[in-house]
Amino acid sequence: MLGWIIAATAAAANATPPNPCTPASSCRFVQEVSLRDDGGVVHTNSLAQWVPFISGGKLRLLPGEMVTLKTEGSPSAPVVTAYERLPHAPVDTQLDDLIQKRAGDDALGSAEKQHEAVEAKADEIRVYFGQLDNSPQSLLSVSNGYDRALSYKAAIPDRSGRLTPTTVCPVLAHGGAIEGWPNPEVTIELSGFVFTPRGQRPVILAECNNSAT
Repeated sequence: MLGWIIAATAAAANATPPNPCTPASSCRFVQEVSLRDDGGVVHTNSLAQWVPFISGGKLRLLPGEMVTLKTEGSPSAPVVTAYERLPHAPVDTQLDDLIQKRAGDDALGSAEKQHEAVEAKADEIRVYFGQLDNSPQSLLSVSNGYDRALSYKAAIPDRSGRLTPTTVCPVLAHGGAIEGWPNPEVTIELSGFVFTPRGQRPVILAECNNSAT
C-alpha cells in the first residue's frame, strides 16, 4: 500500500500542469532544457512549465525548438502555427566547415543548402534554434517562404544574463539564412519582423555579405 502511495505521488509530481495560456496554442510545455558546453558535456536543467511563444510582441525560443510562423510583416508579433522539438540540428553538415572559417563573427553565414525539415512553405516562416551536433556552437536557421525579403531583430543573453542585441542578416524572398554563435546560448529572442517592399532589395550590412541566400 505504501509503495502504491509513493508511486502515485511521484506520478502526480511528474504530471503536466494545466495550460494557463489563452489560447492554449500560444504556449508550449517545456520539461527540460539541454545545452552542450565547450567540453562536450551536455547539461540538462529541469523546467517543467508552460512557456509562451510570444511575450510583449517578442518570440522567445529555447535550444532544440522549431516553429512555423505567419506574419503580416508590419513589425508586429508573428503567429505561431506549428511547433516541434528536434534532438539534432536539421542542417547540412557543410555548416561545420563554414563556421570554422568564420569563427568569432556574430553572423556566421549560411549553408549552401538546408535540410527539408527547415524549409518554409509559401507564405510562412520556419525558424530553428539549437546547437550543432557534437559542438557547443549555437545556430539560428530562418527560412522565408514569402515573396519579399524579411528583416528582423535578435537578442541573446550576455554574461550577466541580460538580453543584448546581436547582428542578424535579412533573409531574401523564398530564401534561407543561418546565423551562428561560437558559444552555447540558452535562448534567443526575435522581434521586429518586417518585409521589404516588393521589387526592392533589403539593406544588407557589410558583415552580412554572402550570408543571405
